[in-house]
Amino acid sequence: MKKLVLIVFCLISWTITANAQQRESNDSQRAEQALAEQLGPERLPLDVLTALSDANRAILVQEGNQNAASIQQMRTSGASLGNLVNLVQVGSGNAATIEQAGAATRTSVEQYGTNNWVESDINGLNTESQIRQTGANNRVEQDLDVDNRRYTVEQTGRNNQLIQRENGTTTPGYEVQMRGNGIRIIIEQGRVLP
Repeated sequence: MKKLVLIVFCLISWTITANAQQRESNDSQRAEQALAEQLGPERLPLDVLTALSDANRAILVQEGNQNAASIQQMRTSGASLGNLVNLVQVGSGNAATIEQAGAATRTSVEQYGTNNWVESDINGLNTESQIRQTGANNRVEQDLDVDNRRYTVEQTGRNNQLIQRENGTTTPGYEVQMRGNGIRIIIEQGRVLP
């Protein structure tokens, strides 16, 4: 009789644990779906989507730990077409590497969590780059060899670092906001002579 009670107790405990894990997984899936719906491509301005309707597009939302994204877009023909990256990473251990070449290039990277890292290399004309990081251990390294460029870098948290190298024949339009502790900014600007 004691064995039967013990077996029934074990089965009930296992069933309750399995149901709790299943509910947790469903809750997690609902949270991920809500995040994707909230931060998806509909956040992009309509004029950007319309202007880049024939562009190379990479739209990615990653949620969880150890997120990594590597995006390479090379459209150098068709001056009005261009490249679009819209990347959102939520969790810890976020890393993004982006390489773009061409005209009308748009980059948007948002990272929320710890150990955020972005490396961006953009080559072309009429370029926009927007990078936002919230959390600890933020780092951005960006190389821009472009004209008619605008970029924004926002970092909130600890151990912030921005290293940016620029080349171009026109004056850049940019905004850098860093709020937090170990802020370090290096922006090197040069002009390419014809």
